[in-house]
Amino acid sequence: IISPGIVKPEIFHALKNLAPHFKQTILIGYPPFVKDVIDEAIRRRINLKKINLRILFAAEAFGEKFREYVGRKASLKNLYLDTLNIYGTADIGAMAWETPVSILIRRLVLSDERVFGNLFSQVQKIPTLAQYNPLFITFESTTEGEILLTGNNTVPLVRYIIGDHGGVMNFGEAVHKLKSERIHLNDEVRKAKIEKAVYKLPFIYVYERSDFSTKLY
Repeated sequence: IISPGIVKPEIFHALKNLAPHFKQTILIGYPPFVKDVIDEAIRRRINLKKINLRILFAAEAFGEKFREYVGRKASLKNLYLDTLNIYGTADIGAMAWETPVSILIRRLVLSDERVFGNLFSQVQKIPTLAQYNPLFITFESTTEGEILLTGNNTVPLVRYIIGDHGGVMNFGEAVHKLKSERIHLNDEVRKAKIEKAVYKLPFIYVYERSDFSTKLY
């Protein structure tokens, strides 16, 4: 485990001289910075394909074209299995995470505005779609689309308004909504070759803060 922060020479030193000695390398960070690292690594002629790279993103939403770009440049084998974005906050830490099936669903509905609207509350924005463990945290959404969370931290948070907007649905609801649009999730899972990575956990979809607030922490 190496934590070089944003010191690029240290990152490229690790990718070039240390990563080839391991079976896989996981690059973790803020999406735009991770993209910069990958682009510059290619310019430095570091063979990313050789190090079996996988990527974990955090702290920012991104679109599927961004995922495809990074996946292509980093020579990822499978976008569903080799990328993951975390939904977290300073209030309670990591709360939910992308899974292969959540990435698949997001990519399936993006091409059809009607299907997208059936699954999500706002058609004009692309949410982060993640799954969460209800034994650790519980999400609810208000009629105004605000996200409430209940979770145990240093200070227990009960129906706490986090400031994000979106919604929640259980696994069965997601399957039913897709089926009503003639999308059969089991068939799509087989096509994507992610049968062993399907977790029947509830989903949360999250848009950015509507009030454009920021935290100084």
